[in-house]
Amino acid sequence: MKSIFYLEDITCAISHNYICNEIKKIQGINNIYYNHLFSSFFVDYDEEMDVISIFSNMQIKVSIFEDITLVVEKILSKEKLIKKILIFSLIIFLLQIINIFVPYSLIQFKNISNLIFNLLISLTSYKLIRNTINEIKIKLINDLSVKLIIFVVTVCLFGMINILNSSFILFSIFASSIIVIQNIYNYLIVIYKKKLFKKKDLSLATAIVKRDNKEVEVSLNEIMPDDIIISKDKTIIPLNGSLIDGFTQVDQSMYTSEVPIVSKIRNNSVVAGMVNQSQYRDFINSSNNEKNTINTKYKLILDSTSSKNSLSHSLKFFYEYFHYILLIVGILSFIVYFIYTKTINPSLLILLSLSLFYNYEIFEYIVPLKTFDFIKKISEEGIFIKNTKSIEKINNCEVIMFEKHGVLIEDYPEVKDVFISEGIKPSDFYYIAYMLVKDSNSKYAITIKNYLKNIHLSSLDPEQVKNTNRKGIAKDKIIKDYQYGNYKFCKNKNINLAKVEPSIKRFQIQGKNSIIFTHKNEIIGILTIQSILRDDVKSTIDILNNQNKRIILLDNSEPEITKYYASKLNIKEYYSNLNINQKSRLVDSLYLEGNKTIYVSNIKNNKKFPENTDVNISFSQDINFEIKEADIIVTRSDIKGLLNIMENSKQTIKEITNQISLFIQVYGLLILLSLLLTLFVYITPYFILIIVTLLPISLFIYYTNN
Repeated sequence: MKSIFYLEDITCAISHNYICNEIKKIQGINNIYYNHLFSSFFVDYDEEMDVISIFSNMQIKVSIFEDITLVVEKILSKEKLIKKILIFSLIIFLLQIINIFVPYSLIQFKNISNLIFNLLISLTSYKLIRNTINEIKIKLINDLSVKLIIFVVTVCLFGMINILNSSFILFSIFASSIIVIQNIYNYLIVIYKKKLFKKKDLSLATAIVKRDNKEVEVSLNEIMPDDIIISKDKTIIPLNGSLIDGFTQVDQSMYTSEVPIVSKIRNNSVVAGMVNQSQYRDFINSSNNEKNTINTKYKLILDSTSSKNSLSHSLKFFYEYFHYILLIVGILSFIVYFIYTKTINPSLLILLSLSLFYNYEIFEYIVPLKTFDFIKKISEEGIFIKNTKSIEKINNCEVIMFEKHGVLIEDYPEVKDVFISEGIKPSDFYYIAYMLVKDSNSKYAITIKNYLKNIHLSSLDPEQVKNTNRKGIAKDKIIKDYQYGNYKFCKNKNINLAKVEPSIKRFQIQGKNSIIFTHKNEIIGILTIQSILRDDVKSTIDILNNQNKRIILLDNSEPEITKYYASKLNIKEYYSNLNINQKSRLVDSLYLEGNKTIYVSNIKNNKKFPENTDVNISFSQDINFEIKEADIIVTRSDIKGLLNIMENSKQTIKEITNQISLFIQVYGLLILLSLLLTLFVYITPYFILIIVTLLPISLFIYYTNN
């Protein structure tokens, strides 16, 4: 079972690795990781109570969710509460400032007001102080350095009082200002998360449905499965469903980013977010508002961002060593400064300033923010990444396997040649061919139907019609003993192909498939069909070849046809008619050679990817996000999206590394600056606190405004 444990109080910037290691000790834990952007632990476990007991023993309050969208709602629901706390702390701070200027003659009033202020500050800061101490305690509870931490905090506390001339009022103001800064930080983080997680809503708040033969306008949440929705021309289809009757065209650019309009006929599925382009149309609803494809897309992006991320390898330094280094530097600096200056104030200021760097939350935000930015932007191009591991893996694979059907070729091929047997009326052949394929939705059948609809008998060879001796078939009778199949099918049925076999072989060498129509094992006619390569296929393959990628073409056509397309695309390695087990063995053999594999296919729900592939990419033009085994789903009609993923993922990893490096340098410079300034300026802790607070805020501003 998988659950999300959302932290109610603390962010675990310091202690999440320690907590993960403790939970891993529980028997039955399959996987666990922490995502700072969602302030949550993601745990795959057998017994929930065992996990809850760990959090309970550490005095960490958690809420348990099964859906990432509920976690986001929980995060954003805290905005009003945090705002009230911020306003309250600001009022206390301002009243404290005003109270300084109260005349000395009202000393009794000042003392009483100070007492009230200090009490309020203590109550306001209780949670903040408790959570900070609790997180340090979680991380260092079994660590010898916990005693040193307590010593440093105690020295800093007395040092602050001494620095501020032992004035309890000024110390109270200092404490209050820190609380205000922390509350401003908490409020801004929630505001920017709200902007970051904003979902693209439908422009429709209501929809028109048919009930009791009447048209009724209802909210989307009131629409039930099997309701008939009326969609007007140029309006967004509000929910998933299917076309009841007729024909329409829809704009699905919300999912593909492509301009071309897609045609839909009776019983074809449509999804929420498509734009109806053809007058009034009735759709039968198949989902509620929560499960429409827009919400599925939004959840997919959140799930991907919250998945286990391995892009931040350099952060391991901070998790394991940074707090120890900071502690040692602080103590050594205190000793050196005290021996050198013979005074306690600047020495204590150093400890105070360095202690403010202990919360390095900024580094926890870099990876998930950049990852979220990448996943969200690339989804607008019709590319949906289901797991962040794919971002790193896709550029580390040496082999790319392409399935020809559904990936490299257009949805529908073209009829190239027509052969009608002697003695068969052309009109009869076309009628038989149409009747045999009219109920089929295969791409070949649709191609044949579309071709036969446009046939004009006047364009036929007159000699062929003239020499026809066969009587016309009775149109009102059910067709019996007629069937159609490809070359392999007819060979297995022992149909005599002697007269046409040389031509069929020649067609195969030209990359054409022959659909053979028969009657009682006699050939009555042949339609030859050729697939059309998608745009940019050749250029994409050329780019991958130039990158020294090993390209393998997989096809379920005859070997000659596979060879034709491999030659056309300059692919040296190709296989035809492999079953799923043979494909898996091929992947295994590549793995034994030290090669990692990307598998690119048009996998449907009832099919599987080969085993042991590193990245599975599904080209799903029907906008289906429920393909479980796919790591990446592409809803575009061209394979150039593969290059987009590879180039953008490489750039994302580079930017993450550069950003972490930049902030490490900034942090290091601030530490050095604090060591220098504490000799001369008593406001150094304020300066450092504000800078450290602004760093993560600046990150959020950058990613929410781009």
